[in-house]
Amino acid sequence: MQMRSAAYWLFACLAVVALAGLPTVAAADDADTCAKQSGDVAIAACSRAIASGKFSGEELAAIYVSRGVEYKNKRGLDRAIADFDQAIQLDPNHATALTKRGDAHAAKGDHDRAIADYDRAIKIDPNNADLFNSRGTAYNAKGDRDRAIASYSRAIAINPSDAKAFYNRANAYYAKNDRDRAMADYDSAIALNPALDTPLVRRLRDEAR
Repeated sequence: MQMRSAAYWLFACLAVVALAGLPTVAAADDADTCAKQSGDVAIAACSRAIASGKFSGEELAAIYVSRGVEYKNKRGLDRAIADFDQAIQLDPNHATALTKRGDAHAAKGDHDRAIADYDRAIKIDPNNADLFNSRGTAYNAKGDRDRAIASYSRAIAINPSDAKAFYNRANAYYAKNDRDRAMADYDSAIALNPALDTPLVRRLRDEAR
């Protein structure tokens, strides 16, 4: 009888321990789903992971970034920016959060804020060609062709195989009526990526000649 009681007691203790561990396991599963899935499934998992209170610091910042990216993909730009804000508060040097917030600001047409975020991200990750390309596009959207060209040129210096940077710089040169440089950049872009040889680009190249 005593042995049976001891067995029941041990089983009860093990059950309590197992149940106590369930929230932590669930939170870890949600964080994994948040990072690896997309759409509403990811957003729901990220939200549960955030609400669990099991994460802090860089881990929590990464969860906010993942959810922000999914909100941005669904055009929930304000929600995305709010999540990137949270990530940056947790980790001020989170280059991805700054970059993604810049992208969200650019998507809203707030190019000054986008540029400010790209500038901060560039200070953290100065050899990232994509950042310079994105900043160039924000400058170009503002009509600041010279700064756009300078940013695209930096992207090309970092990655000479960046077809989109050549293409974007060509458009900026074209907008400045610098047809010779525009044509040279269109040629370079197409040599790197033949898919860029579209009817519009062919027309612009013909006009530039």
